[in-house]
Amino acid sequence: MPSTVLRATALSKSFGDFHAVKQLDFAVKQGEVYGFLGQNGAGKSTTLRMVLSLIRPSSGNIEVFGKSLMNDRNYILSRIGAVVEKPELYGYLSAYKNLEIFARLSGVSPNKDLLMQTLKWVGLDERAHDPVRVYSQGMKQRLGIAVALVHDPELIILDEPTNGLDPQGISDIRNMILDLSRNKRKTVIVSSHLLSEIEQVADSLLIIHKGQKAVEGEVAQLLRPEKSRVEWWVSDSRKALSVLYGKSNAAEFNQLDDHKFVAVMPASETAHFNAILVENGIEVRAIRSMNALEAYFLSLTSEHAV
Repeated sequence: MPSTVLRATALSKSFGDFHAVKQLDFAVKQGEVYGFLGQNGAGKSTTLRMVLSLIRPSSGNIEVFGKSLMNDRNYILSRIGAVVEKPELYGYLSAYKNLEIFARLSGVSPNKDLLMQTLKWVGLDERAHDPVRVYSQGMKQRLGIAVALVHDPELIILDEPTNGLDPQGISDIRNMILDLSRNKRKTVIVSSHLLSEIEQVADSLLIIHKGQKAVEGEVAQLLRPEKSRVEWWVSDSRKALSVLYGKSNAAEFNQLDDHKFVAVMPASETAHFNAILVENGIEVRAIRSMNALEAYFLSLTSEHAV
């Protein structure tokens, strides 16, 4: 069974009267991609900054690699690589010179082959000697990840790594995260406010809402396809529900208005339900399906969620 790389217990942080993080508990296992999910302002960055010792917790404990962050800060941080928000880079220097400087700051002797190998892995070897100021946001983000990796850390923390990127840039970062975990055997923590991004890369996840833990677990368990939320737009929702009641022991129904209802049901039964409605003369105008995790996240984070 994988060991626990990071454990936070009763972690809290207040700024005056504002409680950014409240009694937060979570654990990250070795070798997994751990998704840290929540709306902007939910407390994700504050938590990660506490893990990186950039800000001090108001209360609670953080253990990394089995050691207390408070007592073994330098040892722990030497084994962590991180990109927090936008990477801070020297725009007038080349990517290679940036990486060389950060390698020295991390205590690594800047070997040319190692630096070029790292730049190649993030897809910047052909632009290694161009000044960073001419880089796109996606290229800067990839260079930031190279900086985080230059000292070969065991734990990598990426805070909103796809912010501001185009679809190709998002895909590139996603593939890097998966490669870090599957091929390089690194433990990766990824924060995001986008459920779709976390779903595609994470093994486990934590949803944080208003500074508190809402849910934590393995993604495969939390997705629960047998509990999908399916929204139906029909010609007559009252008649539709009268037809569907009793057709499935696994479904739960809720009428929203004259033309809309929600069924919490196995996604596999959607086509069957649709056929029943059509056979009974009910016009099905639209169907929207969300897995259980998506529906739950929406209910937590949207003021307008049903």
